[in-house]
Amino acid sequence: MTRSDRSWNSFVLYYGSGLESVLAAFDLIILEARHQKPEFIRQLCDSDKTPIAYISGFEYRRSRPDAERLWKRYGLGVNSTWKPSWTDNYLMDLRRREWQEILADKMQRVMDIGYRGVFLDTLGVCQMPELSQLSPHLLDELVLAAAETIGFLRSCFPEAVIVQNCGLNQLKTMAAPYLDAICWESFRLGLVEGTATDAWSIKQVRELQQLSAEHGVKVLLLAEDSRKHEHLPLVNEPQQHTFYSSCGQLRQASDEYFPLRAAQERFARDHNFLHYEAPRHYMAGIYK
Repeated sequence: MTRSDRSWNSFVLYYGSGLESVLAAFDLIILEARHQKPEFIRQLCDSDKTPIAYISGFEYRRSRPDAERLWKRYGLGVNSTWKPSWTDNYLMDLRRREWQEILADKMQRVMDIGYRGVFLDTLGVCQMPELSQLSPHLLDELVLAAAETIGFLRSCFPEAVIVQNCGLNQLKTMAAPYLDAICWESFRLGLVEGTATDAWSIKQVRELQQLSAEHGVKVLLLAEDSRKHEHLPLVNEPQQHTFYSSCGQLRQASDEYFPLRAAQERFARDHNFLHYEAPRHYMAGIYK
């Protein structure tokens, strides 16, 4: 598969285990590598599917055995009492080439399993304004370092699939030349259509369309249980949508769910984006 061959018509994000036959119906398949069998990944590749593995680029889970050691060596705020308000995870210093090389090693390991590339999560968090409390210029330096990190991974893996999650302010524009896709997590149609439109969200749609035209970047809209959100335009064409739970149960989504999801899918088609509706807990199951 070459970088120009990214003709995906669907995508799914699932961090649980099992549900192989359901996953195989999608083109781009975002997975948690430790929950999937290597032979299944090879089967997907043999079927011309594109499985990619989750990697966290900026945050590092405290519960991991090597977390404190890596943070003390490559982390942010090591000599400070400051803690981020949005997460209990450690934050790693993206400006350090050694940390970028660690990410490349992680990427190499999942590529060796058979994955076609990676889904880079948490890099967009480097745009959080409160990071400037550590240093006045840290925010700008981290955004630049995040783009350089993606560029470094691209230089290491020229043919791999690299998808950036979020980072919709500055980072997406800086990283677009190195990316195959950008994912807008927690997309809500009500913010770009209907009665609760949001200027920032409308601006993101325009900018993502422009990046797609200039760099061939796919845009992935990852919605989370749109039944919970109001202000969505309704349509009158019911569609059959099935939820496959991680424990193997199959059930139909409620009637109120059909028009909300259909509206978001129509918006994605109209803008040449891809759309996937996920349960709020990404390990719970798959909507199809």
